[in-house]
Amino acid sequence: MQQDQLRELVALHGVRYERWPEYHYVDGKKTAVGFSVELYGIRDHGEVHLSPGDRESMETFDEMRKIAESVLPREDGSTRYEVEPYDPSLYIDPRHPERAEVVLKIKIFHRLGFFHPVDESEEQHLAEMERGLEELGVRRGKY
Repeated sequence: MQQDQLRELVALHGVRYERWPEYHYVDGKKTAVGFSVELYGIRDHGEVHLSPGDRESMETFDEMRKIAESVLPREDGSTRYEVEPYDPSLYIDPRHPERAEVVLKIKIFHRLGFFHPVDESEEQHLAEMERGLEELGVRRGKY
């Protein structure tokens, strides 16, 4: 898909993103093992009201998946990416209850194993993904 088409999808769905560290306890110690990048989007600037699991939500997710796949770094063998499957749940921020959003989650982990601590490779790939999202017009944070 062309960059212009992806930018149109970003604008259509008001896509924004958040990033979070993924922690797990390894030998009793809290360890950063990866990152989660979450894309949030609505349908047609909120003119179409979404319901959990409806056709519009699924289409929004599919279009957000195209955006996500376009920014996944090329495999180098040291990092693993997982785009989680469609979840029919909608995200509603209590400060904006009129804005029901579809969520798409991308997980970034070390290729050697789930409990392997984050290293420079995962951090670089996260930064590369964020640059790609921002180039498409995806903004970070709340609306």
